[in-house]
Amino acid sequence: MKLFVGVDGGGTKTEALICDENGVILGRGTAGPSNPLFVNKSIAMESIRESIKSAACSGRISGPFDCVAICVPGMREYKNELKEEYANEANNIFVSGDELSSFYGALAKPFGIVVLSGTGSFAMGVNRKGESAKLGGWGPILGDEGSGYYIGVSALKAVIMEYEDGSPKTLLTDKLKKYFAISEISDIRRAIYKSGFDRFKISQISTIVYEAAVEGDDVSVNIIVDAAKQLACLVNRIVKKLNMYEGEYDAVLTGGISNLGDFLTKPFIEYVKKHNININVQKPKFVPAVGSLLISMKEYGIDAYNDLIINNLEVSYRNIISSK
Repeated sequence: MKLFVGVDGGGTKTEALICDENGVILGRGTAGPSNPLFVNKSIAMESIRESIKSAACSGRISGPFDCVAICVPGMREYKNELKEEYANEANNIFVSGDELSSFYGALAKPFGIVVLSGTGSFAMGVNRKGESAKLGGWGPILGDEGSGYYIGVSALKAVIMEYEDGSPKTLLTDKLKKYFAISEISDIRRAIYKSGFDRFKISQISTIVYEAAVEGDDVSVNIIVDAAKQLACLVNRIVKKLNMYEGEYDAVLTGGISNLGDFLTKPFIEYVKKHNININVQKPKFVPAVGSLLISMKEYGIDAYNDLIINNLEVSYRNIISSK
């Protein structure tokens, strides 16, 4: 039996999966953060190690593995160290960022477009010729349009505008006072800058914007619609860059911001279809960790996108999650 490992990690958690050559997931393990941009490298390495060990234990599996795909932001720099560490446990090691695991996990096919919007944002596309492009991902100063950070900053600007000009009125004012534990909007500047730049705290404001939108706040609705338009623009730019005008392609919006519901998804679909009638917006097929498994099998030489493997991955992942 061939054994494949897929690891997906980030700033908060790491997930590892092990499957056979038919896509049946045999083990799953989780661990802490593994992005070396946010935690010490030794902690990141330990999280990867722990997640794989946990997955092997849960499925009572012992190596060696035929291929291990590790998809973690910032880990490319330590590719040689990872290969050396797992030299006795795996015949092949593939290391990349999380854009590939997000792409293949969301689409479960080798071509299409994926837009990921969380704290930051980026888009990746692959056309039928195998040509690829990645746009965005420039961080909060240079980009991240349509991201949680983008929405958070837009909300802050909206309450400042109301404070300075008296309009437009927004429910965000009282909600952000509570969020920052301040009595006056004039204190927001001090609340934000006193501990330095914290894009995560600003990104979390997106949930407050969603809450206000549900309560009927027009300003909040418009902020989310604007974010949706920015994310749709990433799709349009990928289509243009890769000349994806012939044949149909799927596009998937994933990441935490995709949870803002119809406020985001409806205008996103509208703006995408307005410019690209051949692009079909779909929901994500799998989590990124399954995308890492697909990469692991692909690196070994298996055509992982056939119906049997995709169906087995879907059923076995659902079963292994429900058994926890």
